[in-house]
Amino acid sequence: MDDQPARLGLDVGFGDVKLAWFPDKLRTITFPAVLGRAEEPSSGQRLNLGLGGRRRRIQTLEYRGHAYFVGEGVIIESRLGGTRQNAERIGSEEERVLMLAALARAGIHEALIVTGLPVLWWDRRRDLVRSWRGEHRLTVDGKAQTITVREVRPVWQPLGSFYARFLGDDGAALSEEQTLRAGFGIVDIGFNTTDLSGLHNLQPIPRWSGGVRVGVRDALDVLSARIEARYGVRRPLAELAVALRSGQPLTIYRETVDLKALASSALTSLAQEIVGETTRQWGQADRFYSVLVSGGGAALIGKAVAAAFPRNAEILPRPALANAIGFARFAQRRIFRADRR
Repeated sequence: MDDQPARLGLDVGFGDVKLAWFPDKLRTITFPAVLGRAEEPSSGQRLNLGLGGRRRRIQTLEYRGHAYFVGEGVIIESRLGGTRQNAERIGSEEERVLMLAALARAGIHEALIVTGLPVLWWDRRRDLVRSWRGEHRLTVDGKAQTITVREVRPVWQPLGSFYARFLGDDGAALSEEQTLRAGFGIVDIGFNTTDLSGLHNLQPIPRWSGGVRVGVRDALDVLSARIEARYGVRRPLAELAVALRSGQPLTIYRETVDLKALASSALTSLAQEIVGETTRQWGQADRFYSVLVSGGGAALIGKAVAAAFPRNAEILPRPALANAIGFARFAQRRIFRADRR
């Protein structure tokens, strides 16, 4: 079966890129969704002090005449290119490069992909499919390769959380049909948006579904402004996001800055805004068997959001990866055109 396309889940978020697939068991890859300008001289070798330091991973990726740095080390070691933070990124070359970087890092050269789009921007799904599908020639760390995306199956972003909760690694349902056909609410807290999806009888219910243009970025904007007011410097939002999620302090000049303390009130306000929109849509969520809380923002404010629904809310394990894992599990089912041949 090694000659078969890899069936995978890919979540090219505005904060991070997340890939999940099953070469033997579940494997995942995560890196910041930012592109750096590849300006390092090609003839020079990277220096090492010889004191045990280690650089964070960076890929050099050349595609269609442009060179990019991609990976965890980009935020520190490269000047960041402009990254679009709205619906215009969907179907763009920037998004496509991030997709290809994930597949290249995983060593995948042929793929069947399930991915998700925010409910607010679902009408852009055809742009994404046209952009990703096909044969792509690129150079990664100096080595030429071809990556072929055979098919792309977009779904509503929050459905990845439902698949992660109720499908096994082989794509089979883990719960009885009666449970699966009950009502479910999904709160997917992303970087730019928060998606709400209501399901019943295994179908999305439009009046229970929607989204709001608030996400982790809103809290990061407040945090960035506070840092600038206190220290007179600005740090990229991507750097603040990584530090905040990891719980690592930020060093500014000689001072160690506790970001969680500095961002506390902004995160509280974000949680309150999301809870307000959720209760407006669902009331007390009494029609739902469960309210699933997921997304990259769930690691920061998931408990506060779940507390609004104490009878039936649950925060998914590894919430930032939940959608990608769910997409990958859904991809194991017979959902592609290739399965009907």
